[in-house]
Amino acid sequence: MSATEQFRRFWLQGIQNAQDLPGGLKEFLADTTKCNYESNSSGTYLVRLTGEKDLLNYLGFDIQRFALASFESAMFAEKAADFKSASWVLIQKYYSSYFAAHALMRLCGQGHTRLSKNITSSLSTYTTFQNLAPITETVFSFKISKAGRNDLLINLRPDGETSHEGFWKVFGDFLENDIKANLKDEEGDLSELLSFILRGLKFGQRNPIWLTKKRNSVNYLEDLSYWYPYSASINRVVSTYPTLIKRWKNLSITESDYTSYDDTDEFETFLRVTQLIISFCHMSMSELLNIANDPNKCFLNQNAVKFSNLKKLRILKLPT
Repeated sequence: MSATEQFRRFWLQGIQNAQDLPGGLKEFLADTTKCNYESNSSGTYLVRLTGEKDLLNYLGFDIQRFALASFESAMFAEKAADFKSASWVLIQKYYSSYFAAHALMRLCGQGHTRLSKNITSSLSTYTTFQNLAPITETVFSFKISKAGRNDLLINLRPDGETSHEGFWKVFGDFLENDIKANLKDEEGDLSELLSFILRGLKFGQRNPIWLTKKRNSVNYLEDLSYWYPYSASINRVVSTYPTLIKRWKNLSITESDYTSYDDTDEFETFLRVTQLIISFCHMSMSELLNIANDPNKCFLNQNAVKFSNLKKLRILKLPT
């Protein structure tokens, strides 16, 4: 079994049959006719749902939105690579992998989301009326789980970190403790892939926030080794740009994608790690579409996967 097939075991049950709606999980959480905020402990809110169809459809919209944003950014990175633009390739690959990571987590019924003040204000009124603590935070981690035969629970945990670093910490914890720690002995392909991604996210640091720090050094500190004139090490990797960057569309990940390179080189590690996150997202979205009971109705049919197969870059409109 491939790493993508091994990953399927962790998907949210039934997600392959979702049909996206014009609104994501934020809009769903704001609808107190669908969400029953039952209780909270240690600052965590539990949201009970009867039936799962609506939730899956709203979550499908989120997955679609993030996957499409990832693939769109990856295509723009390909254009930058044609001009040997080290800085813009790095920045666009960063955002493409950031969006891909969001999509992968939601595929498994988990994520990190920011609620608008209008939504939290409305929910605070409702939860106070229900004798629960008011919702005052705007950024939450969430995890969806089964609660009995027909019900679902959303564990909604306030997260004080509003930056990208906060998300990468949540994503790293998801990979390490929710996926990798629960792999079977025969799921070695996925274990190796996740080990490489986690090492790259940390790059010798304690927390998996290195990608954001590296992006910031290029975007805000104008690290000149990534802008003209390029350093010798970057010039070496730049020569592989066009081939490496287009690999995100491949429907397989080979061992050479994460072993045959210099893992002490920051620039090459950055490209490899972001590339694998994007590739893994693309493979998972394609796999999801392939196993849908009715591919014509699957939420990915008209946009994200279709967009990734385009020969020329153009914008697709999301359904309204």
